[in-house]
Amino acid sequence: MQTISRNNNTLLEPIPHGSDLQPIENLEFSIGPNKPWPEKFETTLHWHPEIEIIYISDGNFNLEINMDKFELSSGDFVFIGSQDLHKLRINSVNGKHNALIFHPKMLNFSYEDEFQKSILTPLFSGEKTFLHVLSKNNTDYKKISAIIKKILCTINTKEDDWYFDSKLLLLKLIKSMNDSNMLISSEILMSSKRHEMIERFKLISEYMDKHIDEHISLETLSSLTSTNSQYLCRFFKEMSGMTPIQYLIQKRIDSAALMLNNNNLSVIDIAMECGFDNVSYFIRKFKELKGLTPNEYRKLYKRF
Repeated sequence: MQTISRNNNTLLEPIPHGSDLQPIENLEFSIGPNKPWPEKFETTLHWHPEIEIIYISDGNFNLEINMDKFELSSGDFVFIGSQDLHKLRINSVNGKHNALIFHPKMLNFSYEDEFQKSILTPLFSGEKTFLHVLSKNNTDYKKISAIIKKILCTINTKEDDWYFDSKLLLLKLIKSMNDSNMLISSEILMSSKRHEMIERFKLISEYMDKHIDEHISLETLSSLTSTNSQYLCRFFKEMSGMTPIQYLIQKRIDSAALMLNNNNLSVIDIAMECGFDNVSYFIRKFKELKGLTPNEYRKLYKRF
């Protein structure tokens, strides 16, 4: 199964959403046979400074946010705060969802009025966060969903003043969520221990990204996080479902897949660039994780 990722295999997405003057966009994903996304859709664990609102219009999905797991179905909305660690995977043959992504800075006021002080500042500082999932059984579902759908429609039409209208609607949405008790204390939602685990996981993953072509040992990772290797393996498997070494191999294979798609380097050179000093082992692991040999993968997915 191909892993779909916009983040170049780092936990922090370096890709800006929208533009500096209009930091908002609506991404649409239609998944299934003969659809733009014919393969199983799955993002890697990642985070970004933007806020993301996901609308599931068709299909079933599995979601993970900061170690909490949710099963989603048609009609559900997901609210992902700035810097929340998350991933999404489809759990049906067909599916469709929208991802509304915007930078919180677009809503900040230079003058700290009551709205800024009591609602926006606590939310954007991390003191408060979103209730992550809104389902149809929520009493305020109709009100909240109507605002989000109007925002999506406004962005899609791109009519005159669409950005200003979207910004006003976002402020209305956040006010409505606050009134519906959907903005809650971060301490209630996530313990300090869980927060510490997430930050350690980010640190390790980002170290792997920066040193992906080098030898990385458990001892190095343990020293990085001031833990012993036994604890590191236990907590890392709890976070990702894999040991640190399995996760590193997955990262290296994902990085190699991107290189196969985007340049003409030889398979040997790509293997070396991604930290494999044994080409036969690289080819074997690549086929194990991607279902194809590197050359087969390149022929099928190469972009130019």
